[in-house]
Amino acid sequence: MSEEPAECHIALEDFEDLARLACSYQAHPRRIFSFVRDGSSGNDGGGGDDVGGNISSNKDDSSSSNKDDGNSSNKDDNGGGIRVAATALNLANTLAVMYAPLPKDGRYVSYAIDGGRERTDVVDAASNAASYAPIIHVNSEPCLTHMEVGPPADDIPDVLHPIELADLGSLARLTYDPDFPDEPDPVIYAVPVGGLWALGYVAAYEMEEAHYVFYHVMRDAKPDKPFLRYGHDRAQEPELSDRIEHGYVYMPIVTVRDQHPIFGFDAHHR
Repeated sequence: MSEEPAECHIALEDFEDLARLACSYQAHPRRIFSFVRDGSSGNDGGGGDDVGGNISSNKDDSSSSNKDDGNSSNKDDNGGGIRVAATALNLANTLAVMYAPLPKDGRYVSYAIDGGRERTDVVDAASNAASYAPIIHVNSEPCLTHMEVGPPADDIPDVLHPIELADLGSLARLTYDPDFPDEPDPVIYAVPVGGLWALGYVAAYEMEEAHYVFYHVMRDAKPDKPFLRYGHDRAQEPELSDRIEHGYVYMPIVTVRDQHPIFGFDAHHR
């Protein structure tokens, strides 16, 4: 066992995925750390692997309330770097840092369901109309050796063990944890695997050492809606949804931008 946790960085598809991970269906929103990333690293900032290459969300502006007084750039005034926001999944010996470009400066990530649709923003003050994840601005840029491409699986102590399920219904029912029934964490991760997509749930088993499993269902296409909707009292399969309605359980989907070795497919999937 390592003396201090290893650290790996996982790029999310866009800011909405980060806000969904930090706030959606969380009793207490996660803290978000932001720092300025030197825009000169990676490739030349034209897209691809560089974290600064995809600053704008791929979604239509109507899905987000990020429109403001014009201060929407996440470029740093001093060095021209890219301001990145990140939150972490804490495993036994690994800090899995999930990040996305921050669309603008602010003190909180705001997340709300308005008219059945999710709304995200970066704001300076909190009210009672939304969930708010506090943003902690860090002056020092963390070690980002593996920011664009994940570290080798051998360098990650807590690589997940992927187990494929038969259908989305099995995945939805798996998110209920009998050991912690009052502390649901129903996050579903969408991970690219070759030409397919794995929709999965991270489960932890405490034995002599912690063991992590990525229960998943393989899909042909990337999910195009932000929630998996499931009705316990309905004899129908779960479905993807972009609207929140009463009478259903909703599991937020967080889309990972690139295949990453922490999910275990490098070793197990052929």
